[in-house]
Amino acid sequence: TSRLDEIQSVLSQDLTPPTIAIAAPEPKSYQNADVLTPQIQVADTGSGVDAGKIVMSLDDRKANISNTAPLIF
Repeated sequence: TSRLDEIQSVLSQDLTPPTIAIAAPEPKSYQNADVLTPQIQVADTGSGVDAGKIVMSLDDRKANISNTAPLIF
């Protein structure tokens, strides 16, 4: 293979989106007084995941992945 082939191989685009798994909250009914602790897992076998760029929102508000989320605002 030529050097150009090697460079193109390294610079190929990662067109496969990451996978997202939601472990919690479970899809069920909750009471207003409940507090949820989101548990998600993001994986990308291509280019990997930059954990500092993961953003989660709840009702159009940024939510911290490691914090609990009260259901009453």
